[in-house]
Amino acid sequence: MINKMNSLVTGGAGFIGLFLCERLHSLGHSVSILDSFDPQVHASGRLCYIPPETEFQLNHIRDRDVWARAIQDAAVIVHCAAAVGVAQSLYRAHHFVDVNVGRTALLPELLANREEPLSKVLLFRCFVDHLLHWPP
Repeated sequence: MINKMNSLVTGGAGFIGLFLCERLHSLGHSVSILDSFDPQVHASGRLCYIPPETEFQLNHIRDRDVWARAIQDAAVIVHCAAAVGVAQSLYRAHHFVDVNVGRTALLPELLANREEPLSKVLLFRCFVDHLLHWPP
């Protein structure tokens, strides 16, 4: 039996994040999404399907205060948020490293200041692999 928990999914409006949110809901978890709704992923400019019982925050992990507030009530954090686009990562390298590495590295620092213990943190790292293996 799985304990029902408050889960935060960063990048939860993205391809992987949405499927994960639906699965967490099907297991009875409450889910919050933190997503910047980046045009690189959401080109239509319209909000994609978000399950109605999901709390949605349109904001960015690049904002330290947003990150700190978002993690406060979560028992589980699944960090899927990332700057995407292989070609863009070559000419916007600083942005990609800041979002994918720098803001991910901020998470443990913020967790150290939390009052309540955290059950689980899951990180997706596939989006930064090509930056860590330069030159190709």
